Amino acid sequence: MVAAANKNKKDKLVIKKDPPRAEPKVLSCPKCAQELQNFLFKGVVVDKCFGCGGFFLDRGELEKLVGDEDVVLKAILGYNL
Repeated sequence: MVAAANKNKKDKLVIKKDPPRAEPKVLSCPKCAQELQNFLFKGVVVDKCFGCGGFFLDRGELEKLVGDEDVVLKAILGYNL
């Protein structure tokens, strides 16, 4: 009887579908307000402005490209941590 009850519960399971995805947000360049275009570079999505030539990364993406936070900080700040 327990097995039959469990089977009935399994039959009643409902598979939830992913909610509909929102339209992708269009990002504007903070420098010149042109629309940013994104592309994949070394496994990281990079936002590029073709108006002013700027590149924009989200938090942590620079470290993914370079490989180590200390390397990034040393290159930016010019000293070891």
